[in-house]
Amino acid sequence: MPKFPRDLVRVLKEGRVLPFVGAGVSRAVTNRAGQPVFPTWRELLERAAQQLHADQKAEEARAVRARLERGEYLAAAQLARDGLRGRRWRDFLLHQFDPDIAEIDRSTLAWAESIWSLGSDVVVTTNYDRVLEWASPHPPACEHWPTKVPADYLAALAGRTAKPAVWHLHGMIQQIDSIILTSEDYDRLYSSSLQRRFSAALATLRSFLAHKSFVFFGFGFMDQRLLNELLGVVEDGRGGTGPHYAFVHRDESERLLPRVRALNLELVTFDEFGPPLVQLVRELGDARTARLFPKLTRSLDKQAPSLSPGAGEFGSPRGGGSEFVTERG
Repeated sequence: MPKFPRDLVRVLKEGRVLPFVGAGVSRAVTNRAGQPVFPTWRELLERAAQQLHADQKAEEARAVRARLERGEYLAAAQLARDGLRGRRWRDFLLHQFDPDIAEIDRSTLAWAESIWSLGSDVVVTTNYDRVLEWASPHPPACEHWPTKVPADYLAALAGRTAKPAVWHLHGMIQQIDSIILTSEDYDRLYSSSLQRRFSAALATLRSFLAHKSFVFFGFGFMDQRLLNELLGVVEDGRGGTGPHYAFVHRDESERLLPRVRALNLELVTFDEFGPPLVQLVRELGDARTARLFPKLTRSLDKQAPSLSPGAGEFGSPRGGGSEFVTERG
């Protein structure tokens, strides 16, 4: 029987869990030949450099690769977009993030499908693709919201949306102009002096963080601009937000601890990707209606490296850890 943090089961039963999905979930999707359908960020920028070279723009390609080698991904993306102007940039992104669903191995949507089993009618993501829509319980009815604040925000906050919806915080491939990818794009969303266009979107994110418990899936927590925004919400709330959670592979938990020293977030570790992880998430979904057993297992810090509410993916390990409960899956 799986062991989950007691507070996670509680907020799940209360309907206050909001899944937040990162690139790892889309990266798990393959085509019928078993190849990943979507690129990593580095692969995307390397492909952009290759396209620039094919377009007889060798100097621009070298500039992108130079930034990439220094780990300056946002700057590399900016150079790539500047080099692949107009329709070339649009066609490039469509080729990377808008595959024909007929080419997809549908069984590899299982992780995304399991996330919908947590009972939230809204899923937040920084991904541009349609994976969560494809994996939703009713794909034709699933709505997709771009970065700008969704019209149904208040209903979503109250858990009363009429249809399942995916909020693409960093834009979506259906609206190329909405995509947040380059340094200029990130400034438009997160810079305090340039936020006016997206101020409502950030206010929505902050409200969700204040009233919901986020559960992160497929995140490496390398996006410092997003982390800073989440941290600001936690600090403004003086620890009153959350608790929030992140499902991470056990081998990654130690690496992530330094990056999560201040968020009200706890790490929930798992041992294997693929079917074992899918089963774990589905069993968490089953916990929404399962009877809560009174027997407590070992504390979270004994079970795996963890962080407290008030600490977390951006916080220090808390003394005593978090209680776990055993659910009948």
